[in-house]
Amino acid sequence: MEEETVPRPFGLLLTSGLLAAFSVYAALRTPTLMADFRGLFEGFGAEIPPFTKFVLNAPNLWWVIATPAAIVFAWIARRSFVTPAEREKMRRAVIACVVFSAAVYGIAVYALYMPIFKMGAVV
Repeated sequence: MEEETVPRPFGLLLTSGLLAAFSVYAALRTPTLMADFRGLFEGFGAEIPPFTKFVLNAPNLWWVIATPAAIVFAWIARRSFVTPAEREKMRRAVIACVVFSAAVYGIAVYALYMPIFKMGAVV
């Protein structure tokens, strides 16, 4: 017995598309951005913490976010009609991508800006 299919929710397509587009754009721009941050830290002449060095030295790490986001978007875009079980899997995949992306971006922002805030507190 085949499960009834329903139209794919537009919200899933829109959310996954925006996340994929933003993630790919960020992955393409990050090498230049990391070079700019590296120059900023060198201009201050300050000691760069190890975690910040890791973020600065791994600009291609952002593809770890962009790749799953693009795959989830392609999967959702390819299916116009889905079963309720597939729709739930898609929803969970989008939520997982959003949470993962937010966590990685949050960690990177912390790593890049915390040394700047510490330098500002000293001045």
